Amino acid sequence: MASNCSPSEYARSHEWEFVIRFCDHDLPPAMCYVDVAAMYGYLPDIPDETGEWMWAFTICKGRERTATGQEVQTHCGLLLDLMNANYQDLVNALLRTGRDREEVERACAQWQDGLTKVVSLARAHETCTWIEGEI
Repeated sequence: MASNCSPSEYARSHEWEFVIRFCDHDLPPAMCYVDVAAMYGYLPDIPDETGEWMWAFTICKGRERTATGQEVQTHCGLLLDLMNANYQDLVNALLRTGRDREEVERACAQWQDGLTKVVSLARAHETCTWIEGEI
């Protein structure tokens, strides 16, 4: 994502209609489907609980969600660590779904940026809130 534009501006420029707002910060648009990285066997050693938590994280369109900062750190931190350790395997797995390389690499980069931001914000909040909404 270009460093000189906000997630909302980037999403609008790519005709996306929604972003997740986490602790009053817009996340990169691809975070609306970050659960894909945690499910379907694309990454090794993800506990079912974390896969399910990430799936639930993305189901927030028009409905505010909450979790403890520690819970967010645990699940998002684990996914981020596994993504970083297995980045090329994740990219290759997603390429096999028929997506083009640019789209896959952009999504993976946004997932890494978004998860890094979420973990950082969760450290600063006892309770975290988020909602997916229109840009």
